[in-house]
Amino acid sequence: MNYQYIEQLLERYWQGETNLDEEQILRSFFCQEDVPAHLRQYSDYFAYVKASKEETVSADFDSRFADILNSEQSAAPVVRAKAIHIPFKSRLMPFLKAAAVVAVTLTVGGAALKGLMQDEELEYGQLTSGTYVQSDDVKQVIETAHKTLTAKADSLSEENAVGKDIKTE
Repeated sequence: MNYQYIEQLLERYWQGETNLDEEQILRSFFCQEDVPAHLRQYSDYFAYVKASKEETVSADFDSRFADILNSEQSAAPVVRAKAIHIPFKSRLMPFLKAAAVVAVTLTVGGAALKGLMQDEELEYGQLTSGTYVQSDDVKQVIETAHKTLTAKADSLSEENAVGKDIKTE
């Protein structure tokens, strides 16, 4: 027997192109006892579809469902949330406090630094470098080192000049 029409209906069914009459033909065909072996794999599916079409709810389903919903709504506590308005000034307060702390810290630190500089008569560079040497002492050490290095350089240049004269003769 040729089942080409059923196979075409199956193709259209899986693509969603069948109408209700064609779907009824498929359900009737697959509910028979003598379904070909190559189409038997679809029998369980169409048997399930047919059985689910025949299922109905009881007449009092709507009233029972409404009772369940009403009982759950009455048992649930009503929670209401209240919106809290936070004024702009209150939202800025943490930032203003932080700015005040920074300003006080800088003011106290600057005043302490200025007081140290006036009491010790130190320059800013000397205070931050970690060495507390008077500027006159530093100047004297530099001048002494300069004189010593200049004298060494002069003596070396004189020795080199004499050595060149001897080598060339």
